[in-house]
Amino acid sequence: MGTTADPGDPRVRRATIRGAIGGAVIGAGIVPYGLLQAVPDLLRLGFGPALAGAAALVSAAFGAWAGARWGRASGLKDSTLDGTETVLAAYAVVPLVVDGRPGTRSDGERFELRTTTRRIQLWDGTVSLWNHPWSAVTLETVKRELLVVRRGDGTIAELTSARDLPHGWDELMLGARRGGRVRGS
Repeated sequence: MGTTADPGDPRVRRATIRGAIGGAVIGAGIVPYGLLQAVPDLLRLGFGPALAGAAALVSAAFGAWAGARWGRASGLKDSTLDGTETVLAAYAVVPLVVDGRPGTRSDGERFELRTTTRRIQLWDGTVSLWNHPWSAVTLETVKRELLVVRRGDGTIAELTSARDLPHGWDELMLGARRGGRVRGS
């Protein structure tokens, strides 16, 4: 039960442009500064400004490209939200089974569990795997490491965090508990 992201949504275009601009600014500012700090003799030899300018152009182009990709992915995910719905949190997660094999920490780069004011979603990159309103799901944890998402008596997903959460799933469970969506954990 995935939600279809709309590439034609204005939020996607705006997020892509903001990401490209942010990436270009960061790339143009950080890399040349770091280069001149790392190799101060370049300034005395006279090629410092030219080399820094070339590095700024290349890193700005790369930063714009990377920022645009990140912005587009964020915009696609946000295009599935209703008008007043907001994202509460996003977690890099690893399903127990990925493509027919056991999930590994590196799979956390692909999967994102997003909680909003109205629903909980699982994304694989820019593809929505499932999307359920809070009223339709219950959450439980197993030894604070494994999050189990259920709908009725069926299990939708079993997820572990891709990064160490200092308090396990406590933040997510607290929010779900407020809405009455938690089973004994």
